[in-house]
Amino acid sequence: MSNCAFGLPTDNRALTGTLSASAQIQPLDVSQLANDQGATSRSWQTPVGTTAGWAQLDAGAAVAWDAVGLFNANLTPAATVRVRFSGDPAFGTAIADSGVVAGLVAPGYRQAIHLPGSTVTARYVRVDIADPGNPESCLRAAQLFAGTLRRPARNLGYDSRVQRAAERGEVRTRGGQSFFDLRHARRAWAISLPSLAAAEVWPLVMEIQRATEAGGNLLFLPFPAGADVARDAVFGPLRDAAPVTFPSPTPRLRAWSATIEERL
Repeated sequence: MSNCAFGLPTDNRALTGTLSASAQIQPLDVSQLANDQGATSRSWQTPVGTTAGWAQLDAGAAVAWDAVGLFNANLTPAATVRVRFSGDPAFGTAIADSGVVAGLVAPGYRQAIHLPGSTVTARYVRVDIADPGNPESCLRAAQLFAGTLRRPARNLGYDSRVQRAAERGEVRTRGGQSFFDLRHARRAWAISLPSLAAAEVWPLVMEIQRATEAGGNLLFLPFPAGADVARDAVFGPLRDAAPVTFPSPTPRLRAWSATIEERL
């Protein structure tokens, strides 16, 4: 299994490239995919009645791509997704093509992620979506990651943890009954990298912190080759980043930890 991977805001071509789409409404046009918020009020949305379409990104030149993901989307588990890379904006030919893929959206998880398997070099990437049974009768997605990934030489530690962080209120009656008001729940990973090489401190750890300090979203893939990428992956802000420490007497190793929470 490949090591965990990070997609930094500075590696996300969606924030710097030119976006276009087959259909959109105003003010929820496709440029909304470049914002950091996950709210439905800041999403790309197709007109009601349009449940098939595409979003396309022009990087401006041929660049490297390792991952493409849509987040905070309204896609159902029955949705199909196709991701293509090309040097042709009309996509008459493709450099790499996932084909039409079903099952990228896990029930209850509003994201779809495609990993080509090896780095693709192309100028354009297009995501085709079809979700004919969508109960909202439209397509909607708030965020897009399309770019390169960074991996530590050694994988995440066994003390890494995943959880659902729920915000809820509770009312208790005099009789002892409880009534809960679930406001939201975020998936969160406590990331532990206990055996970093000294040479990874600045290009990986410190660059992750520098690039996310203003609240930008980080893509974290704990198990890129695992079967549960649709559930494992988290796209959101980094929190509680710890100082880099020296876990052993040898000066060649470093340790670092942080928490990442899903952006809602």
